[in-house]
Amino acid sequence: MTESARRMIELTRQLSPLPRLLVSRGLDRAFELLQEHFPDMVVHAWASGEAREDWVAPLSWNLVRGELRHVDGGLIYSSVEHPLLVVPYSQPFSGLVSGEELAAHASTRPDRPHAFCLEHRLAYNYRLKDWRLSLPHDFLSNLPEGPFHVLIETEVEPGTLRVGELFLPGESDAVVCFSAHIDELCNDDLSGCVVGLELFRWLSGRKRKHSYQLLLFPELFGALFWAYDNRGILARTVGMLNLEALGAGERLCMKRSLSGDSDVDNALRLALREENAALNELGFFEGYGNDERVFMWPGVNVPSPALQRFPFPEYHTSDDVPDLLSPEMMDNALRVCRHFVGILEDDAVPAFTGMLPPWLTKWGLYYDQTQEKHMAGKFNNELLFSVDGVNSLAELASLTGLRFSAVKDYLDKFVQHGLMTYSPKPPTQGRRA
Repeated sequence: MTESARRMIELTRQLSPLPRLLVSRGLDRAFELLQEHFPDMVVHAWASGEAREDWVAPLSWNLVRGELRHVDGGLIYSSVEHPLLVVPYSQPFSGLVSGEELAAHASTRPDRPHAFCLEHRLAYNYRLKDWRLSLPHDFLSNLPEGPFHVLIETEVEPGTLRVGELFLPGESDAVVCFSAHIDELCNDDLSGCVVGLELFRWLSGRKRKHSYQLLLFPELFGALFWAYDNRGILARTVGMLNLEALGAGERLCMKRSLSGDSDVDNALRLALREENAALNELGFFEGYGNDERVFMWPGVNVPSPALQRFPFPEYHTSDDVPDLLSPEMMDNALRVCRHFVGILEDDAVPAFTGMLPPWLTKWGLYYDQTQEKHMAGKFNNELLFSVDGVNSLAELASLTGLRFSAVKDYLDKFVQHGLMTYSPKPPTQGRRA
């Protein structure tokens, strides 16, 4: 295991046991722990009841105890052993219920019959107020008549909606943002958080052309409140990459922004292609939806692709635990992120300094059509004839199918000989679909 993977897995194991709900004491503690590891992290805060347009910061919901017992008192399930037993933001309840009533108040996942599911509707549905349990499908399928005793004890109190931020200034004030959500479970999405944190550990020691930002949200609410209060930074943000479910799952995928052709889309597409060989691409409304939906909302409009492993069968169930995470998958995601940053940092727009084509053999830049037919076709033809003073290095790599580094290394030689110049790449947001 690499040192980076070891740090990521270890931090995940420290955070995972905390009940990190939308607004909760567990999430408060998670941010305290992160600030111990990353003292430069700023934690933004909004008190319960504060409003931003249509949205109100929720109360802090904390589970004291949840139990399901037989009528004779025999314990069936407890929240101590099964933290997902009580659905987050459930109403308190204590009483005897029939099997039919229990089933009506139960959430389940038939595709994971032994597991407890993460039911999120009570936390996000404004009108839905109910008591609710999450129960294994196998148990509900063989449910006796009952009655059963249900106990749900909660403490609901004014709390604080929190968002964690790391910011690394660069030579320019143009911002590249990364985000992940710190609430919920493990692969979803502590894996994205720790990959982002490890990326920023690496970025902090590098010279940076762009400024970089990492935002750790409680999903949806955190992004909404942060975006509303930080429109000045959003105006300078050239793109946001959401990191989700990076330690387990079938395929490492790129989920496109709405346009699919912004600078950050193109850089991520190249990084995935060059690191993974195969490019698995999803549409904006495919895969797992997260805070890229806030950033791509028409009133915000920041190009926001996502990097995620999709699908992973344990999603939103009690099977999503630290032992599920693959150090190799985490490292792979980190490499893709580093490569993505490298492309954005090195991208520029090349332009010839003269009107006529350079005499390539004079400068040792010619590939012989007979002896090096493929290289001649790619470099002397496809690449050079696409250098128009508009296409950037990344766009040229996409057009030709060449690696970004191969394009840059070749054209660097033209610059060294005074045959080309580089100019900064103006940000391209792409067209909204």
